[in-house]
Amino acid sequence: MPREALRRLSALVIVMGASGCDNVEWGGAELRLQPPPPAQIGAPAEDTVPSVEERREAALPAGPVLYMGRRDSTGLTLVPVGEILDDSIAPFPSDQAIPGYRARFVRELLPQGTEFVLFAEGVRVGTFTATDIGTDESFCVPRPAVKGVATWIPEAMEHERFLAVPRNGETAAWGPFQDPGTDFDQRQASLTLAAEVIAQVGADWPVDILSTRWDLQAVRLDQGEPGFAVSYLLRDRMRMETPPPTAASLFLLGGREGAGYRADYVWYRQVAQEGKGAPTFWEHVDWDGDGETEVLLEVLGEESRWVAALDRRAGRWTRVFEDPCGASAPLVGAPG
Repeated sequence: MPREALRRLSALVIVMGASGCDNVEWGGAELRLQPPPPAQIGAPAEDTVPSVEERREAALPAGPVLYMGRRDSTGLTLVPVGEILDDSIAPFPSDQAIPGYRARFVRELLPQGTEFVLFAEGVRVGTFTATDIGTDESFCVPRPAVKGVATWIPEAMEHERFLAVPRNGETAAWGPFQDPGTDFDQRQASLTLAAEVIAQVGADWPVDILSTRWDLQAVRLDQGEPGFAVSYLLRDRMRMETPPPTAASLFLLGGREGAGYRADYVWYRQVAQEGKGAPTFWEHVDWDGDGETEVLLEVLGEESRWVAALDRRAGRWTRVFEDPCGASAPLVGAPG
């Protein structure tokens, strides 16, 4: 991606088109039927598999890399998501696919003192300087884990999840930062819309849907209009563990429509058919500089986690990227 596109992060203007109630994307089918993005998802055709020598010499990212960050009692840790492309994200390769890739990535792209710009709720909120590098083994593809020194604007001092890009002379504006909390209408709409989706897919869900709601976050994706992201789990928990084959997950984005809310994006996944993959909203920002915000999701599997990304295409939220390991999550209780 050209550096000019990254510089456009300074605008950080969220431009969203209005969408109707039928703007719903359905789980795995949507992922597998969409036109392929520049970052290939899944196994390549046999005649396109690079030789061992080609894999060894595979180039490091030429453009900016997107990072996701979490703050806990030990401080802030960043891990790379992948190279930012024009309309997708390039997967972070495993050392099995490209021997020595992770070490080379750290050596050439993450020297001590590397500086980052931190984003939350679509705007710049802080800076980060790398001091120590480890490895995060919780991802299905182990990634560098960057520790360091962070600074935030006062309004973001309690925020826990961030996105980041290396600081390369861009002038992204600070704030104004607003960390929205859910209100009564959003909490009610999250239940109503979930019930409608569950009825449409014919899922076996308990009458008390509230008992299956694991994560609800207020977001402002549509030109600053209030919205929400919510995750539901049936016979499962929001952690890396093996659920029963009858478990399922439901994620949806709710957008403002008149005095109420509509379902803008839906991801329904049955464990028996696709394996465990429970998504939650991570953060959003216009990371590719196209004037519209993108959304990063964290997805929890049985033994590891991975990431997925949403973007607007033809007025609809679409899953434009998912780590290849997520598309092949093991099936629970499947034969063999």
